[in-house]
Amino acid sequence: MLKIEKIGQVKSLLKVTFDNGSSLLFLPDIVYGRSLKEGNSYEESVINALIAQNDESLCFQSLLKILKTRMHSTGELRRKLAAKKFNFSLIEHAIQKALETGVTRDENAAECYKNELSAKGYGSFRIRDAMRRKGFSEDIIDNFITTDTSASDEENENAKRIFEKKLASLKKDKSLLKHKLREKLFRFMQSKGYSSETILSLIKDFSD
Repeated sequence: MLKIEKIGQVKSLLKVTFDNGSSLLFLPDIVYGRSLKEGNSYEESVINALIAQNDESLCFQSLLKILKTRMHSTGELRRKLAAKKFNFSLIEHAIQKALETGVTRDENAAECYKNELSAKGYGSFRIRDAMRRKGFSEDIIDNFITTDTSASDEENENAKRIFEKKLASLKKDKSLLKHKLREKLFRFMQSKGYSSETILSLIKDFSD
């Protein structure tokens, strides 16, 4: 049996101190929901069950806080929760709960992230690489890049806009030779993630 000696508040949590000298931080819902009180004794199995429930709730709350800033892929959520020292089982339980309740969906997060990068003028190669690093699966990436036929027109428009803006900037240097100008344009557009075919087409139109 474990006897509760003291219950005190520590920020948004409650610190429960036991007669064996140990202390644990619990969410108020756990303490008040089970009517834990100072001076009462409880079986260790009961306390252990409450610890497990408390850990699951803390992990899920951390997940919700992460999602408040922006949508995240499940891969990102795993990395960020692991950085907060939650174990694998707790993380998977929290993510599964988030998916089941609709709190997060990789498809929605992928679409938002892809649109955000497109708006910044990045091409499909750069977007694909960025989405991989964010932890999206290849299937989801393919769904928004390879098979998204409407994206080709959008990407071409973005490429043209970025190209013309960079061209205008480079033309200010009157000493820049034409072949050097082409080289700089090619490298710049390549760094933005556009295909060689798209870049060469823009350079050809500019040269004609």
